[in-house]
Amino acid sequence: MPTVIYPNGKTISLHAANKCGISTVQSYLGYPIWGDMRGRNGKRELKDKGLWFDKEQSKRYIAPSADHRASVIRDPINRMTSIYTDRVCRKNRENCLQDITSWNVFVKQFPKWQKKYKDILVHSLLQSEMLLDIQEYERIFTTKQLGNDVRIWLGNLTNTKIPPHRGKDGRGASESIIVTPEQEKLIKEYFAKDYQIFGDYFL
Repeated sequence: MPTVIYPNGKTISLHAANKCGISTVQSYLGYPIWGDMRGRNGKRELKDKGLWFDKEQSKRYIAPSADHRASVIRDPINRMTSIYTDRVCRKNRENCLQDITSWNVFVKQFPKWQKKYKDILVHSLLQSEMLLDIQEYERIFTTKQLGNDVRIWLGNLTNTKIPPHRGKDGRGASESIIVTPEQEKLIKEYFAKDYQIFGDYFL
């Protein structure tokens, strides 16, 4: 959950959980300093320079006092399809495809896969537990706003024209998945706290 110090003296936090546009967020955050999209490489370089502060559990650390703070969230249904197509089908982390033989199996036994496969757990932690309390943010964006609103917000604050950028483009595969009413119900149960806190943003 990064906080970056910029050349104009402003300190800006832009938070996103895994599988919520985090690669694009990292590229945007570095662009006003580097002038290009470096993603995780730019993050490491800025951390070495003492300009990037990052902890996995935002609620457990005291970041430099941020002048501006925003977050990017994602509808858990879309997030689940992305986890399945990217972490399971494409990357097959921990050889999980030996057990997870279909999208339906993934959804119906999801708590089991979270316990068995660390990679799935790490990429599906509740956004409401990873992010700060909702009132701590001046803006809350959804992943649908990454292409325009997020980069324009950050660009205005850093006096930078940030070009559009997409991180890992697995959208086509995840959008091809048909989510049944039964599967939707299960996902909403698994991520009930996210829907309770951020539900209005997912409409």
